[in-house]
Amino acid sequence: MSEDLFAEIKEKIKTRLENADATVGKDEIVCIIDRSGSMWSIKDDAAGGLNAFISEQSKVGEAKLTIVEFDDSINTVCDRIDINEAVDYKLNPGGSTALLDAIGSVVGNNLKYNAPEGKTIVVIITDGGENCSHEWNRDSIFEMISERKKDGWEFLFLASNQDAIKTGAMYGFDADQTVSFANDAGGIANANAMASIYTATTRNFSKDDAMLMKKQYVDLNAADLSEIGAVPDKTNS
Repeated sequence: MSEDLFAEIKEKIKTRLENADATVGKDEIVCIIDRSGSMWSIKDDAAGGLNAFISEQSKVGEAKLTIVEFDDSINTVCDRIDINEAVDYKLNPGGSTALLDAIGSVVGNNLKYNAPEGKTIVVIITDGGENCSHEWNRDSIFEMISERKKDGWEFLFLASNQDAIKTGAMYGFDADQTVSFANDAGGIANANAMASIYTATTRNFSKDDAMLMKKQYVDLNAADLSEIGAVPDKTNS
């Protein structure tokens, strides 16, 4: 059923793009990816899910793609490249979690990532808590996130091993911009698939439409995703 949902929205987007003017789809997509050591158990699924996300987004309009990965340091894998020129992403986990510094490297660059003829969408995926940022703190990130939302940026904060809604609120993300996912192959796969549906819908339709699609996908995959708190431990289900 999840695949049917994506097929439905892609068909609508295809029709929209065929009838759109030249400015539709000139978007900025930024993916901020956790590569800390705790990602090791799901590294292949996380990389595969991101590659699928990129492939899907390349089919629904023009976009510049940025990938920022982080452990205790920040690495920009690609910076505003044509999304059709992206190569397969590989995840090599190790180190701690400088989540705030990674977010700050993007939200502190509003002129660079603004999309005057499209939308800026930032997707953040992490499986652990902040523990080693040096340049940014929670208050400064909260302030910057608030500013970028005023600029029209859209965010999606995806986190496992925690209540993503509660954690996201501390950084300035609205509850409807956050989703918890199970820390396993199914969880990260569905998190990326949901992010792709949300991003594609946001790019081509309204935020309300994107929120509806996100909720439908989460409801269909409730064992792996949650919009109301941490995902329950499957071993106790």
